[in-house]
Amino acid sequence: MVPDQEIPDNHSSSASDIYLSVSDLALGPPLLSFANADLDTSTAALTMQFLSGYFFSIAESETAPSTISRYDGVLPDSNFNLTATLDLSKTEGDISSSGDVYLDLSQASAADISVNLVEGQSNITQLSTYFQQLFNQASDEQKRYPLGSLQNIDSSNPLNPTQFALRTQPAPTASANISDKSYGDGAVVLFIQTAANTSGTTGSLPSSGSGYPYLIPDDTDSAGNALYSGAVIVESATLFDSIIRPAYLSQIGSDDVVLNTKLLDNGTASPASYLMAATGHVRGGTLDMSWEFYEEQPYPAPTAHVIVTVHTSDTNKNLQPVLLDITGMTVVPSAQSIKLSWSGQFDQFIYQLHHQLSPNDFQDITNQSMRISYPLTSTSTPSVDPDSNIVKITNSRSSTDITLGGYPWCNEIDDAEYRDQITQDLSGDTYSAIEKLASLQVPDIDVFTLSNMLFPNDNALQLSDASVPGDMALFGQINPSATTCLLSPLQATVVASNPAQSALVNDTQVFTLTGPAGATISWSLSNNADVCTDDRIEGREDGISATYKAPDISLLSSASFQEVITAVAVVDNADGTTSTYTASAVAIVSANPININPCFAYAVSGSSAPITFTASVVNKSAEDAGQPAWGGATDTTPDSAPPGIYTASYTPTLSTGAYGLETVTFSIGSVSATASVLVVKPGLYPTLHVGAGTWHAGDTDPDEVVAGNLTPLAPGASRQLAAIQTNMMTGESTDIASTPGCTCSILGAPVPDDGSLGSLSATGLYTAPALAKTTCVAIMFMTTSGSDFGYTVIPLLPGKTAA
Repeated sequence: MVPDQEIPDNHSSSASDIYLSVSDLALGPPLLSFANADLDTSTAALTMQFLSGYFFSIAESETAPSTISRYDGVLPDSNFNLTATLDLSKTEGDISSSGDVYLDLSQASAADISVNLVEGQSNITQLSTYFQQLFNQASDEQKRYPLGSLQNIDSSNPLNPTQFALRTQPAPTASANISDKSYGDGAVVLFIQTAANTSGTTGSLPSSGSGYPYLIPDDTDSAGNALYSGAVIVESATLFDSIIRPAYLSQIGSDDVVLNTKLLDNGTASPASYLMAATGHVRGGTLDMSWEFYEEQPYPAPTAHVIVTVHTSDTNKNLQPVLLDITGMTVVPSAQSIKLSWSGQFDQFIYQLHHQLSPNDFQDITNQSMRISYPLTSTSTPSVDPDSNIVKITNSRSSTDITLGGYPWCNEIDDAEYRDQITQDLSGDTYSAIEKLASLQVPDIDVFTLSNMLFPNDNALQLSDASVPGDMALFGQINPSATTCLLSPLQATVVASNPAQSALVNDTQVFTLTGPAGATISWSLSNNADVCTDDRIEGREDGISATYKAPDISLLSSASFQEVITAVAVVDNADGTTSTYTASAVAIVSANPININPCFAYAVSGSSAPITFTASVVNKSAEDAGQPAWGGATDTTPDSAPPGIYTASYTPTLSTGAYGLETVTFSIGSVSATASVLVVKPGLYPTLHVGAGTWHAGDTDPDEVVAGNLTPLAPGASRQLAAIQTNMMTGESTDIASTPGCTCSILGAPVPDDGSLGSLSATGLYTAPALAKTTCVAIMFMTTSGSDFGYTVIPLLPGKTAA
């Protein structure tokens, strides 16, 4: 809410200028769009719509009293906006400890602020400067642009974002010619620092001349439609060092394996990372066999009793499992997959004990090194689930032939059955170690937070394809409507319930939730205007939409206000858990079905430029009732005008008298709205300071009376007006509003006066009507002699009658 004040606040009667006085001026939520495509000078446009309030243009000069030259109401569909250009190089993205994602604009200067509340470059400059000052004075907390909130995030995920930077990048096919259709084509690029970056350093961002690639492929389907509109790239160092390495070490379960992160020697400026085993072993099964036999010896020697023991051992002949020395094994990115490979050779110690118990006791012990070979190749292929943006990596490997080197000691084993069993067991033990080594099991990789950083908690970028040419590259389509929890319309303007217009005005709006299937949806309504919300939002039978009903006009305390419609969707998951999604939309309630701006204008007959009036039909609800028509002005609505917006031109003319209140009316069927123009003849200028501002003789500038109290007046409320006359010879000022030498009247009041414009006492006390039929009234004060006159404008509120 913009504070009630004059803009600028340093005006003086010695100036010749137009300044503005605002009241209840409310800005809607900020909307961010990206203005250009350039890595070096990326900019974004911040747009905020003015939703409600009032502003006066006040003319002042050193030779005449300040006067109200124009009054506008900021009403629904007025299309009043504030825009600012942001330098994205000074805009940081951050994530709070609670998961809130926002852009930090505290270091950014909101340059080129512009508003379209007023006409004329000098007025626009004044108002723009004022809002620039408001931005500069705002606290750092107020300069945080919220994007949303990350929910149910796994705190252990190394890809959890910690901060990010925004840039824009032109597409390779973008034209440098502004008149070409492809001009400005490009992408929004987020450089995201994740929890995997334990150093906390952010590094440097690429420039336009750095050769940084455009990451969205230009692949098309058979019909020529683009297959991809978004991409997520996970840096290879993060993928291999922070995700694959710890998972692989845990999988193989060996405490002496050292996996180092290396860089591929591929001649590029930014080589990809991969893993190499510097040292270490993988344990297989244990070979431990023992058998005995009796063997007849040549006569006269007795029969020999022999026990044979064979097992895998260390160099000290101690029993231990097969140990695969994996030094040199690599895990490397390879186009569409991740490739694990190793030459597959190691030497295994085999211990044999040949113990002859009789006829004489002796032992023959050997410990030989056996060369075991198995060239190993394992492929892990990523795929991505578009519903969750979870990357799954599936492992497969080529068949492995295990070759056992020669072991001459086995020739001493006469029983072929045992020789075969040793070979089989030894091969099997080795194979079990190979299985553990080759089956690279990478955990599921959740890239939801990366792919949807600009749309927290919404699956706006749905990924579909994955590859690992170096970094892990994921591609997909921007498709918010597919799974995003979204209310539509996001913003709707609805007319307050009014029994007098119930046959014409639609005071309801249907809001529909696009979101997860099978959800149970609850609806709620809230506002900050102290307007009762009971029984005004109700779910419909389809289970995904609700009917919103605007409050009765008698409850309104302003010409318009906002209400927030919230839908909470709860989904029962297959694993017994529940997921909750929330979406909100805004309903702007207007007291009137048709609004016209300016509501009031001051003009000189024959010398002032034509005045452009704009009528907006709220919610387009009245358009079915008849043809739109202007009265008192010439229709100038262009064919390109937005639906429900009409314009007309009025040339100030005065047929008789010194002044007159002319009206401009726009109507559709029986519904109409009226604006007023106070037209004076050439050479006639107001000489009285008229208004409701506080004034004390001798110590207050009479101009303060004009601009001191311009806030809208509630139904039935009263306001005392002053009419200050200044003696040009002495400079003394006097309030003559309640003196017999001054008369006052409500301009445009019907005859006989029916009170529809309120009432005015002889002493200048104005009382608003119980139900306003116009947005403002103009009140004229004049001396009895007719030599001095002045006027003021009082905006009127609908709804609540003053207590």
